[in-house]
Amino acid sequence: MAVTLPGTYEFAMQSAQGKDYKIFVAVPESKPPAEGFPVLYLLDGNAYFIAAASAMKEQSTFAAISGIQPLIVVGVGYPGQYSLNRERRSFDFLPPASSTGTGQFAALGASPGGADTFLDFLVNELRPALAARYPIDLSRQSLAGHSLGGYFALHALLHRPAAFNSYAAISPSIWWDDARLLKEAQAQLPSLTNAKPAVDLLLAVSPQEMSAYPDRSAMMLSGARNMQAILASAPQGVRMQYQELPGENHISTNLVAMSAILRQASGHRR
Repeated sequence: MAVTLPGTYEFAMQSAQGKDYKIFVAVPESKPPAEGFPVLYLLDGNAYFIAAASAMKEQSTFAAISGIQPLIVVGVGYPGQYSLNRERRSFDFLPPASSTGTGQFAALGASPGGADTFLDFLVNELRPALAARYPIDLSRQSLAGHSLGGYFALHALLHRPAAFNSYAAISPSIWWDDARLLKEAQAQLPSLTNAKPAVDLLLAVSPQEMSAYPDRSAMMLSGARNMQAILASAPQGVRMQYQELPGENHISTNLVAMSAILRQASGHRR
């Protein structure tokens, strides 16, 4: 017999571009506030939704201790049984590449190009669909992604900061496409500095992302540190929490950071 988590739902949705998605939703058991619940959009929903939904339900029951208020968790995933759909996620999470000579496409089996279309889907299609089904607060919308999903979260923050109120980029693949995100962050500093209202960002990485590959670990860590240094120049527009997670790795960081992700999305800051 299959095990189900109370208060969770699933529905299929097709984008205006004809792309099929599997949407997972966890709704708090408590009565919604008058303005509705805040919402967390969690990328790679097939892999991480259950962990996020369980953490939300348990910790929001003890909000005075955990700092996590009741919120709706939305896992954005794909049809099929695989926890990570490499082809779909690489297209959705990455913009068109500016460089083709680094071997990155072959290394990831990536087919980039759809990031801005995917962002439109989240904001202009999925968000209204959720509002029609659940009591959500449209003024408190958060986005969280891991690895390539972390890249996407930073891409959205840099290019459309008003799309969400808070962003979480966990172990982000800042190295992708010759670390273009760092150049884009520097270029976007004036608009980010003057962003009204300011947005929250949780940026987390492990010093040992890939312990078997020290060069890759160093690349991941330096990318996150450099991004932190750049965005720290825009404190009025970006309120940042930067965390390094010693002893963790690229597979574990998203789960270890989940409480911080939920805490930020529910509106609590420590």
